Amino acid sequence: PLTGAGLPPHSRPRCQQLVGAGEMLTDPAVLAPMTRNRADADGVPGELMTLHYAQRADAGLIVAEGAWPSAAGQAYCRQPGIATAAQIAGWRRVTDAVHARGGCIVLQIMHAGRIGSRHIKGDKVETVSASAIQAAGEIYTDAAGMQPLDPPRALGTEEGRAGGEGDRQ
Repeated sequence: PLTGAGLPPHSRPRCQQLVGAGEMLTDPAVLAPMTRNRADADGVPGELMTLHYAQRADAGLIVAEGAWPSAAGQAYCRQPGIATAAQIAGWRRVTDAVHARGGCIVLQIMHAGRIGSRHIKGDKVETVSASAIQAAGEIYTDAAGMQPLDPPRALGTEEGRAGGEGDRQ
């Protein structure tokens, strides 16, 4: 429950005004997500990301870049994740810094599906998607430069459901 839900809108903390049926943003500005690839090699948000988002805390709402919910969902080098305790702690530092400056932030959870490379995720992590159709194109990898996107393995219906449940924390 929202602690300020019974208060008039002008006296509620800013982020609490974003949630609830029929409520509107107090500031119509929304900072759109843009992947900055500033996490460390393990997908942990660090000081550079904390500073980046804290500097933008005066936006009406910050929609953070896409964070992968599991290793299979990673698309890019230095893309942040939200799957490990270290990644969660990194995002906590980011959100604490934004909140300390009066800002509001939400995290975009993004599974990359068929956009991926073993040169980014590692040889033991599959690229999985709704179909086995390989996406056209290449992706930059720190380990091997530009590489073709990996062919994905198609997930079955039950496997897809189980994967989504497994990502929940």
